[in-house]
Amino acid sequence: IFSTSFHRRRVLLFLVAVTTLTHLLHLWQSLPAMAQAPPAKTVVRLNRDDKDLDFVIHQDGLSAHSLDKFMWSGCRATHGVSSGKVAFLMHIDSGNLCRVGWGTSSAAMALGQCDQSFGYGGTGKKSYANQFLNYGRPFRGGDAIVALVDQDDGTVSFMKNGEALGVAWPIPDWLRGVPLFPHVLTKDAVITVDFGADPRVRRLPTLPEGYAWLADHDRLCPSPWGATR
Repeated sequence: IFSTSFHRRRVLLFLVAVTTLTHLLHLWQSLPAMAQAPPAKTVVRLNRDDKDLDFVIHQDGLSAHSLDKFMWSGCRATHGVSSGKVAFLMHIDSGNLCRVGWGTSSAAMALGQCDQSFGYGGTGKKSYANQFLNYGRPFRGGDAIVALVDQDDGTVSFMKNGEALGVAWPIPDWLRGVPLFPHVLTKDAVITVDFGADPRVRRLPTLPEGYAWLADHDRLCPSPWGATR
């Protein structure tokens, strides 16, 4: 009986050893492929942890509306930039009372009404530090607005339906190098943002030379407000 039990134990140990060596061999063979695999691309979305309570983000994480069409509500994206020339697009699906632009993670959610955010609104006004000045042209449902930031030269500009509208605001020296995040504000408009990820949500306009879509930027800054969720 002892001899049979001992033999079974040896066979079991042998099988465990073979199984372990087989797993180690597969792991060793997969190491080159793992080393060559490109890193996972960052997914940029509207940030559910950095928005007004009545700003409703749809399931896709890219489209949204205000719960109360008589109240302004805003949101920022999960990632921003502190360097380079970067852009994102906001499509107005319906309505026209909305703004689009860039803001710091600590800016007031009312885009363009403090000194840490820069906006362009449907009434044809640019806004910064609660200054509202004529800029570009009004926009409404069906239009597509591109918000561009140049962190190298320190400017914020916009495009409407593929047409460049020129520099809207210079970025103050004290904000240079501070991460700026895509920032939207809406009242009666349903909007969809596109950060340029593949597959494309829609056909995107050609950007000015030197600019890249946010999703293609290789030095994204995560929001301090729950960007990884």
